[in-house]
Amino acid sequence: MIAVSKRWTLLALAALTGMVSCSVKGEKEEMNANLPGQVEMVFEATNEGSGSKTAVQEDGASVWWTAHESISIFYSDAAGSKFMSTNDAPVARAQFKGTLNTLTGEVDESSPCDYWALYPYDPYASFDGTGIATSLSPYQKAAAETFADGQWPTLARSGNMFLSFRAICAGFRCSFTREGVTSISFKGNNGEVLAGKFQVGMDGDSLPIILENTTEEKEITLFAPVGQTLQTGVLYYLSFFPTDFAQGFTVTFRTETEKAVVVYGSAKEFKRTEVHRAINLDSGATYVAMSEDERNEYRQKQELVPGISKGAYKHVVIIGVDGAGAFFRDTDTPRCDEIFAGQATTYRSRMALPTMSAQGWASILHGVLPEFHGCTNAIIEKKPYPLYSPYPSVFRVVREAMPEAELASFVEWNPINIGVVENNLGVEKGTGADDAEVTGRILTYLRSKTPTLMFVQFSSPDDIGETYGFGTDIYLATISTADALVGRIYDQLKRNGVLDETLFIVTADHGGLNKSHGGDSDAEKYVFLGVAGKTVASGTIVEAEGRDVAAIAAYALGFDFPETWSGHVPAGVFKDVTEVGPRRETQIPGTKYRNHQTEPTPAPSQLESLLEGHDIVAYLPFDESISDAFGNVQTSQSGTLQYEDAYFGKGVALNYGYVTLKDVKVGTGSFSVAFWLKGSVVSPSAADPGLISNKDWQEGVYKGFILSYRGTKDVKFNVGDGNKNRMDFERTLPSNYNQGWMHVILTVDRPNRKVRVFYDFIDGDEAEIPAALANTSFDSLNLNIGQDGTGTLEYKLPARMDEFIMTSDVLTPADIAALKAYYEGN
Repeated sequence: MIAVSKRWTLLALAALTGMVSCSVKGEKEEMNANLPGQVEMVFEATNEGSGSKTAVQEDGASVWWTAHESISIFYSDAAGSKFMSTNDAPVARAQFKGTLNTLTGEVDESSPCDYWALYPYDPYASFDGTGIATSLSPYQKAAAETFADGQWPTLARSGNMFLSFRAICAGFRCSFTREGVTSISFKGNNGEVLAGKFQVGMDGDSLPIILENTTEEKEITLFAPVGQTLQTGVLYYLSFFPTDFAQGFTVTFRTETEKAVVVYGSAKEFKRTEVHRAINLDSGATYVAMSEDERNEYRQKQELVPGISKGAYKHVVIIGVDGAGAFFRDTDTPRCDEIFAGQATTYRSRMALPTMSAQGWASILHGVLPEFHGCTNAIIEKKPYPLYSPYPSVFRVVREAMPEAELASFVEWNPINIGVVENNLGVEKGTGADDAEVTGRILTYLRSKTPTLMFVQFSSPDDIGETYGFGTDIYLATISTADALVGRIYDQLKRNGVLDETLFIVTADHGGLNKSHGGDSDAEKYVFLGVAGKTVASGTIVEAEGRDVAAIAAYALGFDFPETWSGHVPAGVFKDVTEVGPRRETQIPGTKYRNHQTEPTPAPSQLESLLEGHDIVAYLPFDESISDAFGNVQTSQSGTLQYEDAYFGKGVALNYGYVTLKDVKVGTGSFSVAFWLKGSVVSPSAADPGLISNKDWQEGVYKGFILSYRGTKDVKFNVGDGNKNRMDFERTLPSNYNQGWMHVILTVDRPNRKVRVFYDFIDGDEAEIPAALANTSFDSLNLNIGQDGTGTLEYKLPARMDEFIMTSDVLTPADIAALKAYYEGN
């Protein structure tokens, strides 16, 4: 704390008195002294020499900054902060404004400021006090007669507010004669390292020097945008590390099917800032057919090129129309017709099951299926989304990459701002009584601020659909009304002059059938998705899903996706992108258990040893019997039970019968149940048969508890006191729940008033038992497996169960990990 206070004092003194080397003249002296560690600053910057990006002037030597450039600035050992230029046209000397977000480390009073700066802005760059760790991609994009944006990195270091950027790399530029060339590759003949992750510092002459390569790329390939070719007679630029090619270098030109190789065999040194030129280099070279392996390798590399659309936008606006599904095509939407004319659209963007609002909006913003984010309507109304969840929203992705970004979420249904958009991210959150009021708040906000990312949600189509029916005239009219509100937001962005830098997205969370939704009918699961922007393709988006929206937004802003996201940028969104990355379907939790082949049931003593210290109420392995393997509980059967191959040995099919655990009471104590379940879709779709229950499930307030199975939706825990108090807690089922065996654990912790549901040994969200039920006995009727407590519930359980365990205490994380190892044979 002493070091931070000392540094802050020095910076404040510099800002206020101008007496130290980092003082700021005129308006640039203004700093934000409200929060130590958050300082608004203005730097001036020039660029070095011929060939440098951003814009070489007509004299061939002067390098000017183009409009709205971005740089990373580091102070001491601080994380990099994004600063953006204020110029609207090319200038020789640009002003960069931003906020230095974290100030740490010691300050030498004789030289209190030591700023390092990197072009282009790199949200993943880091600084250790001696140099900046960043990267140069071996797969580069082509721009005629210059380097593409961000492909000519430069470095600056200064003790004041003036930055003189110096080139880090060398370069090569060449033209060619063959029509149809789609890429140019460059490599040294002695295996020299040309690109990759590296650390750059300053030498004794204050010039950039590469200190270390942490990855080694030995070939640079420059690609034309997907579906396009390079122009003959035009110079194209590649950048790479300064290198002495002792045995010369090789250049390869490729079309989609052929290649020509040009070898320069003499030694050649490419020094920092030098960009050597070769005119019509393929003249006289022979183009030959590429093998199928070469063509496949070429296509794989092509997919790694930073597209022109990645980072091409400064703003993304996502507007969601709740419950509108794909009904946009069935009613008048003149504003959306105008906005998305000649842009990318689809009416078959698929939403994951169940097609409910919380699940849909969370998938759209968090880039994953519902079984990952875990949001349900009941959860998001009460519980904030975990700030450090492994499945972050696109808001958190942007905030972590751009600490100074302006973020906003305006919704009619406020639970989105409670349980979907994380708290403590500095997101401007607003709501209103109806869609029109929400729009008014948005327009007021946009008159003074321009967000990097803004999410909007309108509710009226869903409200009307559930009341009068989806697809009815009054329902379609509400979509037309929402279309007009979308147009008003679009018009305000236009008035603000930011449309050219904005990616504009309109979609929905689900549709509806009759007066409901949640199922997998086409009317419920397919929604409209429209994307508009300067690099957006004209046509149909291919195989889009709701979880792709977050990926599209992050990509447009220039950010890599979190590894935990399973969405991607589909083909048909951007002109230069076929698709970005695969959907990681194999990462669905528990997939490895679904097709488990039956193994013999281990001796009960193994399970008893594993759960030593726990009071095991019952263990039913269901091997041709409903008996408790430990003899603790008497059981009885009602209806017809069938025994079939299961996870271990046999399991019991509960479609036409159920099992009673006689005289088992839970009272006011804790308990846990664990079992393997192989379920299918319930019928009717609204059915919620009991997995284990001791209550009459005709009403949720009736006394006792139930863990019910609502196929395609969730597993639900309910308890009531027989009066007016009840608790309901749902956990969304995995999307592949009906493809085989899944493991379920329920823990009820009465002293701490917590209920948890685990699938496949993976921790789920927790719910709090209400204070009104804190001392209520959870007993009521018989404790049944496969039915409610009455045994007469009309909904039958379409499932098999195996390895049923019940304890009179809470299974701990260590116990659950041990169970997992046991069932995996470890």
